[in-house]
Amino acid sequence: MLSPGKKHRALSSGMASFSPDIKRKYEKKYVETIWQKMYEEHKIWIRWTHWPDNARDFRRKRETHALRVSTHIFNDKDQIDRMIQKVDSVARSM
Repeated sequence: MLSPGKKHRALSSGMASFSPDIKRKYEKKYVETIWQKMYEEHKIWIRWTHWPDNARDFRRKRETHALRVSTHIFNDKDQIDRMIQKVDSVARSM
């Protein structure tokens, strides 16, 4: 199996989780709605995820919700920039 590392940096890809509005990070519906609109309105498929952010959240059974994107070796900078712009646009419209 080929490992990306320094020798094969061109084969690297990335995964990122983020919240368009950190003040709304506990709102599941907010993230779900952005996720849904991204595909319905822009045909951009992303995911969402959730986790307890710290011990206090874990005790309160409260979770941070975030969008999760996974880029691949065939995605270029323009495609990633377009996705970010569309997420920002959808988030601002809510």
